[in-house]
Amino acid sequence: MKLIRFSIKLFFTFVLMFSAAMSQWTQTNGPGGGGISAIASNGTYMYAASGGGYGSGIYVSKDNGLTWKAADYTVNSRDDKNILCIAASGASVAAGLPGGWLLMSTDSGATWTHVYIGRSDDVTALYASGNTFYAGTNSGGGFSWTIGVSSGWNSLGTAINNEHLTAFYANGSTLYASAIYGYPSFWSSPDSGATWTTITAPSGASNIYSMGVFGGLLYVGTNNGVFSSTNNGTNWSAKISGMSDVGISMCLSAGKIYVAGYNGVYSMATGGTSFTQVSSAFGCSTIFSSATGVFVGSTGTYPSGPTGVLLSTDGGTTWKDRNSGLAGTTVEAMMVNGSTVYATTKTAGLFSTTDNGTTWTLLNMNVTGNDALANALAIHSGKFFAPTSNGMTTSTDGGTTWVPSSPGFTPQAFFAYGSKVLAGNFSGVSISTDNGTSWTASNTGLPGSANTNGFGVHGSNLFVFLYSQGIYVSTDSGATWTSANTGLSSSRVRSFTTLGSMIFVATDGGGIYKSTDDGANWQASGISGGNCWSITSSGTTLYAGSNDGVSVSHDSGATWNQTSPWQIITNAVVVTSTNVFAGGLDAGVWRVGQTDAILGVADQKGSKVPAAFRLMQNYPNPFNPSATIEYSLAARGPVTLKIFNVLGENVRTLVNEVQGAGNKTVKFDGANLSSGVYFYRLQAGSFVSMKKMVLMK
Repeated sequence: MKLIRFSIKLFFTFVLMFSAAMSQWTQTNGPGGGGISAIASNGTYMYAASGGGYGSGIYVSKDNGLTWKAADYTVNSRDDKNILCIAASGASVAAGLPGGWLLMSTDSGATWTHVYIGRSDDVTALYASGNTFYAGTNSGGGFSWTIGVSSGWNSLGTAINNEHLTAFYANGSTLYASAIYGYPSFWSSPDSGATWTTITAPSGASNIYSMGVFGGLLYVGTNNGVFSSTNNGTNWSAKISGMSDVGISMCLSAGKIYVAGYNGVYSMATGGTSFTQVSSAFGCSTIFSSATGVFVGSTGTYPSGPTGVLLSTDGGTTWKDRNSGLAGTTVEAMMVNGSTVYATTKTAGLFSTTDNGTTWTLLNMNVTGNDALANALAIHSGKFFAPTSNGMTTSTDGGTTWVPSSPGFTPQAFFAYGSKVLAGNFSGVSISTDNGTSWTASNTGLPGSANTNGFGVHGSNLFVFLYSQGIYVSTDSGATWTSANTGLSSSRVRSFTTLGSMIFVATDGGGIYKSTDDGANWQASGISGGNCWSITSSGTTLYAGSNDGVSVSHDSGATWNQTSPWQIITNAVVVTSTNVFAGGLDAGVWRVGQTDAILGVADQKGSKVPAAFRLMQNYPNPFNPSATIEYSLAARGPVTLKIFNVLGENVRTLVNEVQGAGNKTVKFDGANLSSGVYFYRLQAGSFVSMKKMVLMK
C-alpha cells in the first residue's frame, strides 16, 4: 500500500512538472496599435519598431502592412523590447536599442542576434545605403557596418563624436548626418563618413531631426519647422510656411514631400512654398513611403488619437490603421462580461473580443482608463459605463453605439452596487440611483481632493480606494466613509478583490495586503515592496499583476509564484471560465489557459548571469512621482547608482554597495523633487552609463 501511495504521489508530481513545462502565455492579436518609433522595408517585407518608452519589440509584415507578427528573439532585459530605430537593406535588418546594443538579422527577420556597437550609448538613428548601415547614438557619435565586409561596427569620423545623432541620409556620394542638443548639428561627408564638413543649421533651428533631397533641394526637419537649401546648406530659405511643428521624419511620395510631426502629417509639392496639414488626428514619430502609399508610425494624441501603423493611399486625406497583429498598446483596464473580454487602452480606446483575443473590435475611440487602471469599467442593468477624457460614455447595446455625456466630473472608475452606480473621480465619489442619468457627490468622511481609483464590496461593507490616501469603508451604501488604513503602509491602492472571508488589495510600492477582519486591519501578503496594479480571484486562486508580470497564489496570499513572462508589466488581470488574460504596458493583451496558469511557473528573472553590464531606461518615463530603474551586472563588484539634476548636483544616491552579478531593480521616489529633467548614472567597476529621466507632476 505504501508503494502504491508513493507511486501515485510520484505520478502526480510528474504531471505537475509536465504541466508547468507546457505552460505557455501567448500574446493575443490585439488590441491593435501602440507607439511606433520607426518603419523600414527591404522591398518585400516591412518592419515596425515599437519603442520610445518601454516598447513591445519588432514586428514583421510580409503583406505590405496588412498583417504583422512579432519578431521572435531572446529578451535579456526590458530594453530589448524598446526599439528606438530600424533600417533594412536586402535580407539584412538592424534595430537600435538603449545601451549601445543592436538586434541584427541577415535573413529578413527570421532570426536575430544581439550585437554590441562598442559604446554604452543608446542607438538613436539607423540608415541603410546600399550595402552599408549607418548608426548614430545619443552621445557617442556614429558607426558604420558594410554587409559582407565588416566584422563589426566601425566608428565614423571624430567630427561627430559625442553628438546625439538623429538621422543619416545619402544623396549620391554625399552622406549627411544630423543631431540635436548641441552645436554644430548638421554635417556632410563625401567619403562615407571618414571625414565631415560642418553645415550651418538654419537660423532659429538648432536641432535637426530629419532630412532629404527632393527635386534637387535639400530639406531639413527641425525643432522649428522645415527649411530648404538650393546649395547643400550653404544658404537656407526662410522657414517654409504652413508648418510650425517639429519635423520629425520626412519622405517623398508621388511628387509630394510628407513630413511627420508631433501634431500630425503635412504635405507639399516638391519645390513648393507652403505645407498643408493633411491630418491632425494623431501625432507621428516616423513616416515612410511605398508603392502602396504613405505609412506613418503614430504615437497617438492622448487620450483619443490612434496609435500604431497607419496608411494613406489618397495623399493623406484618409488614413486606415494597419495594426492587425501589431499589439503594442498599453492596456489600462479590463473586464469580463459573459464570453466577452473588454480592454481599454491608453490612447486607442475601448476594444472587445469574443474569441479569446484572436480578433478585437474597436468599440469607442475616446475611452481611457486614466489612472484607475484595472477598475475603470462597469455594467449596471445592461448599461455599459466607461470613462473618457471629457466625461463618460455609455452603451445599452453591448458597445455597438455609444452616448457621450458630461456628469459634471471626470470619472476614473465605475462600479455597480445594488441599485446604484458609483463613479470615482479626481475629487471623490459620486452616486447615481437612476442608472447614470443624474449624479450626487457622496464624500462625507473622505479626505479633501480624494482622487478615487476604484471600489470593492465585501459582505455589507462598501470600500473605496484612493490614489494616495489609502482605503475607506462605508456601512451605509456610500453615504458616509471611514478610514480603514490600519497596517496598510502603502497609501496607493490600485485594485481590490475578495477570497472567502478575506479581502486583498494591490498597492503601488507595497505589494499585496490582506485583511481577515473586513478591513479593520491589514497585513502584508506577498510581493512585498513591489508595484502591484491589479488583483483578482477565481475559485481558490489569487492572481496579481505587477511590474514583473502575473503571479498566482494557492494559499491565500502566503506564497506567490510568477506564472507569466517577467517582461509583461501587467496593469490588469481578469479571469474567464477557461483563460487568464493580462493587459500590459506597451504589450497588448496576453492569454494563458486557466489550468496552465495555476500549474505553470515561469522562469524567474535573474536566474542566469547577464552576459554584459547594462543600464535600462526607467519606466514609466515621464514618471510621477515614482519610477523603476533596472540594470544588469555581469560580475560581482562595487556599484553606485545616483540621481543628478540638470546642474550636475547629486540629489539622491540609490545604490552604494558591493553587489553580485544578476539583474537588479531599484525604485526611485521623486515625491520631494520638483518637475523637470534628471539623470541617473550607474557605475559598476569600469562600466559607466547614464540616462535621462523626466519627472512630470
